[in-house]
Amino acid sequence: MAQQKDNYFYGDTGTQGLPFYEQIGLGVGSGVLKIGEGIAELGAGFIDYALDTNFLEYLEENYPKINVDDGLGKMIELIVQYGVPYGAAVKIASKVSKVKQLGKAAKAGGVSGAAAKVGYYGAPALISEPIAATSRDQTLGQAFGLYSDEMMERLDPTQYEGRDRAAAQLQQKLLFGLEAGPTVGGMTAFIGPVIKGTAKYGAKALGPVVRGTGDYVLNPLAKTLASERTGIPQTIRALERGRVALGGKLGVPEYKDWRYYHTGSTKTKERVFKRFDNMLGALRTSGRTPVEMHPIKESGRSYIESQKKAASVFLDDIEKQTHKLAQSLGTTGKTNTKVFVNNMMEDMGKFLTGSTTISSIKHFPKGNIRDGVKGLKKQFDQLKKHLKGVLEPEEIDKLFRGDLNKYLSRTFEITRNSKFRVDPKDKLKVAALFMRMLRRSPEHAGKTREQMKAIAESQVDELIELGQAEGKSTEGIIKDAAEFISGEFGTTKGFLKKGEDLPKVVRQLLGETKDARAQLLDTVGDMATTIGKTDIFDNVARVGEEAGWFVPGHLVNNATEAARIFRAKTGIRRPLVKIEDSPDIKKEMAKKIIGGYTTPEIAAALKAETLWSDVLLKLPGYKAFLTFKGASQLSKTVLSPTTQIRNVESAAMFAMANGHFGKGASLTDAMKIVFRDVFGPDGAINSTKLAEKAAEYRRMGVTNSNIIVREVAAITDDLLRAHEKGAKLGYTETMLKRLQDQSIMKNMTKVYQSGDDLWKIYGYEFEKSKMLNIMKEGTYLDDAQRYFNEVFGRRFDKYLPDGTTIKSREEIIREAAAETIKNTYPNYSYVPNLVKNLRRMPLGNFISFPAEMYRTSFNLMKFGMREMRSSDPFVRQSGARKLIGFSSALATGKVAQEMGQELVGVTDQQMEAMRESFVAPWNKSGPLVPVSKKIDGDKVVYKFVNFAYQSPYDVIIAPYYAAMTQFSKARAEEKDLDEAMFNAFFGSGREYGAFTQLVQPFMSEAILTEKIADLTFRAGKTRSGRKVFSDEHSVGDKVVLGATHLLNGLTPGALTQVTNFARGVAGEKSKYAKQMNPSDEALALFAGIRINEANVGQSMGYRVNAYLADQREAKRLLTSEFGATNVNPQTIYREYERMLQNKFQNFAEIRKVFLDAETMGYGKNYIFRDLKKRKVSKKDRAVIFSGRFVADDYVKLIKDTRLIKTLKERNIPIGQFIDINRLREIYMRYNGRRFAGEF
Repeated sequence: MAQQKDNYFYGDTGTQGLPFYEQIGLGVGSGVLKIGEGIAELGAGFIDYALDTNFLEYLEENYPKINVDDGLGKMIELIVQYGVPYGAAVKIASKVSKVKQLGKAAKAGGVSGAAAKVGYYGAPALISEPIAATSRDQTLGQAFGLYSDEMMERLDPTQYEGRDRAAAQLQQKLLFGLEAGPTVGGMTAFIGPVIKGTAKYGAKALGPVVRGTGDYVLNPLAKTLASERTGIPQTIRALERGRVALGGKLGVPEYKDWRYYHTGSTKTKERVFKRFDNMLGALRTSGRTPVEMHPIKESGRSYIESQKKAASVFLDDIEKQTHKLAQSLGTTGKTNTKVFVNNMMEDMGKFLTGSTTISSIKHFPKGNIRDGVKGLKKQFDQLKKHLKGVLEPEEIDKLFRGDLNKYLSRTFEITRNSKFRVDPKDKLKVAALFMRMLRRSPEHAGKTREQMKAIAESQVDELIELGQAEGKSTEGIIKDAAEFISGEFGTTKGFLKKGEDLPKVVRQLLGETKDARAQLLDTVGDMATTIGKTDIFDNVARVGEEAGWFVPGHLVNNATEAARIFRAKTGIRRPLVKIEDSPDIKKEMAKKIIGGYTTPEIAAALKAETLWSDVLLKLPGYKAFLTFKGASQLSKTVLSPTTQIRNVESAAMFAMANGHFGKGASLTDAMKIVFRDVFGPDGAINSTKLAEKAAEYRRMGVTNSNIIVREVAAITDDLLRAHEKGAKLGYTETMLKRLQDQSIMKNMTKVYQSGDDLWKIYGYEFEKSKMLNIMKEGTYLDDAQRYFNEVFGRRFDKYLPDGTTIKSREEIIREAAAETIKNTYPNYSYVPNLVKNLRRMPLGNFISFPAEMYRTSFNLMKFGMREMRSSDPFVRQSGARKLIGFSSALATGKVAQEMGQELVGVTDQQMEAMRESFVAPWNKSGPLVPVSKKIDGDKVVYKFVNFAYQSPYDVIIAPYYAAMTQFSKARAEEKDLDEAMFNAFFGSGREYGAFTQLVQPFMSEAILTEKIADLTFRAGKTRSGRKVFSDEHSVGDKVVLGATHLLNGLTPGALTQVTNFARGVAGEKSKYAKQMNPSDEALALFAGIRINEANVGQSMGYRVNAYLADQREAKRLLTSEFGATNVNPQTIYREYERMLQNKFQNFAEIRKVFLDAETMGYGKNYIFRDLKKRKVSKKDRAVIFSGRFVADDYVKLIKDTRLIKTLKERNIPIGQFIDINRLREIYMRYNGRRFAGEF
């Protein structure tokens, strides 16, 4: 879009490299100037065309211009240049009566409505674009090369003069309008329907293909592999029997018993295996507790979250419809509308709590609003009924202020609004109250007013911190606040009005609000939390007693008796601890476990989770780091269109790995659920049914478990909990929460979460369809017990949480399907404690994801093998599908690579050459899919897609690619086998080996850490060697450039990607001097597919320069020893051999690069030219082309002036100091050695 011209108002060097704020300012300035230029050109064009003058040429030469050549500035320039005139045109057009009619018609929907939208939004662009466009600009069609060369040449005004130039210029402006009208109007009219339509019809089009593959390929293959006739199931069973027998012979106890042992045991074996199990516990989802514990806790958590979400969905729908009702009734203004909606919510609250009858909502319109209220009423009633079934009346009275039916939670802004700030006036009022109470206290008698004021203010701060406690219910806050005041002052008598539990000024301090929606949501949360926690404790008591790891208190009198029962059931002798009432284990909810006995590990797991990294949260500086780490991770994922798209694409691989294709589930139905959650209830969808299904998914823990979203949320929770561990909450700790509370962030997070939920819903429904054949009518309880034991490795609990009702077949099928999905699709709730600790470190980005990929991949293989051992053919077929699917997921990248090679015409040798010598380090460990190959003289360019970004299983196969790359490289560079093995495992230079690739996700620098390291440890250079600033920059420039570099780590991915697209359209070059392609940038932005380039010619200069630097360094290391006063002969021999070894390796490496270049089509003559151009000596060129190493002459080396001077000072003749024969032996060992490969 902006061709280079002379006589720029702002420099010829452009704006690249300037601080971002200058780029923005110059972009705005250039956009404004170009509006004036476009208008002036339009006028001059008409004059020149009429009078055959040359005003256009004069204008081009003299009009002030700014050379904006950076992506950010260019994007700002385009927004100003075209956005401002378009906005003005829309405003003017909207006042025209016919256009007004178009606007009304656009709201009608259907084909006519869409056409009206095109006209309504397209017409202003048709007018504004020709006005704003200048002779330096190109249309989108021209930028993308959609027009012929002849047309482009005809429209170039610079080749004409006078009237002809004006005609070409006016035609170009007309082309801008003709393109802009349909493009802007079409995008506005169709982008929403296209998204929904693509999802809907894409799923329908994909459905037959997926089902066909499953029905005609996977099913027959799975049946064959699962058949007893093949002998495969028998072989797998025999291997398992052999494993068990070998363990018995070696004296290895059963794995499930290890966690019951204790380190104080009198038996050595138990102590050893317990210590080993403690280490494994950090890596396990269940930690150091029995395998049954985590599903119980997860079930309770899922119940609480599902109830909250269900209420939130009801309230969102009701609120949205109520807003529409307010507008239809003529309510105007944001405040008036808010009051109207809140009044409606208050009426609804009275109805839900039974304060009024159904007559109180008769004024609610029939349809969505009244249906939503009835749905919420049903939820309220069910929760109350459930509570009455699990709690005694006196327990309910204590937890819910007496009458449960009329209970409505109170709401305090301090507990729910990250933007809430305590009013200083309210602090003064509470401090004044506390001072009056202090005066009555005998303990403080005699203190001065100033002393009492200081005490009161300190107590106010403590009260505020108490209110900020994370995870507390509103009732808990009230109770704690009341107890705090009573504890501090001995009594509240005389300071509370009748019916008050907190003084009014205290309630004001904590931000008591009459937000009816918040009250209703908190009420559901309070009831659901009570039920969920009660269910957890009840299930622990029942399941634990059956398994033997929990002994109820009513059966024993002390811990010794409990230990006897424990030993009788488990066969293990160990001490137990008593479970006591505590803030985490309240007697109202935990009456079945309080007083009981269990292991210390299980008792600890029943309380709030603590991690060893909690100590870091006490450090204010570290909390700030965590805040920015979370923000940088959000900006590069949730706010990145490319990553959003990749999230959906890559999650499809989980379905493939599980064998979830064929008949069994509907991707279309899964999309309906997801789209309703993201875009709301509008549309022709059965809202009631979808709401029920969505509630089921949340209750079973299938959805809302995205790794990326939940990991950042966990960082936020860590920061908000920090004050409980000794630090005060401040702006830093709440900043990330405020960021997440922004509406755009909430919506983008929803979209990101939905990409994950889509495939989990699909997989869950598929598993349910499989379970119909496994959990058979009449025998489903026995089938479930066998399946859970054989496949999941844990006992099956046949009872519902009430402990008496037996689960139905449908409930068992749902539970088994959900268990599979939660263990074979990544799920943040299953991340072990070690990873939860590591995510707080400065290393790694989203380390929970690779950790989950390792866990779920292992589980896929484990579940598949276990199912293949079953006696039930349907279970074996399920196992075969998993093993086939997982193998297919791992092989997909390799298959795609080979298909690409076949289509483009790239040989295996060329692929290997490209991977080893001409791709970036981060592209070496994964399948590379060629998309184009160009060989034209010294222009040898291969384009490819790194399939690792489309497949989440890359983290599993990347170590293999890393090892193979290192082996191949070592072979070509003539390295010894031991060194090749070492490099294959640990890597070499900046390239990874198998082990380093495996741990790289956990040990690499986090986004923010990397930016900080660039500015500090790497002294202003990035890891790739690019300079952030140099020594020549002033201190002020270094500060600005450094701050800009840090801020780039927080720049939303969307801004970077849109900027890259704009730069591609403008035909600019990247910061690495690579020509940017608009098509490639569009593919990355809209499809999540990044086209990479291996440009052999461009790479040669860098590689030769690196070789020359390595050769100089090899010699320097030797000669630097010559000047040392304590130099000795052994040092000379050792360093001489090291120098020859290094030089030999350098030659081998550069020869490998040249041989690979030749394999890829880069001629030998160009290699010779590049070597000569970079001033590589004739001797070195001869070595490279002959393939025979020439060692440095040792005689010349020992004549080095520094060595002679050192020996002269020590009065030692050179002949006595050096054994020439020894040097000759080293020389002969290397001289003449041949390199691998021939030109």
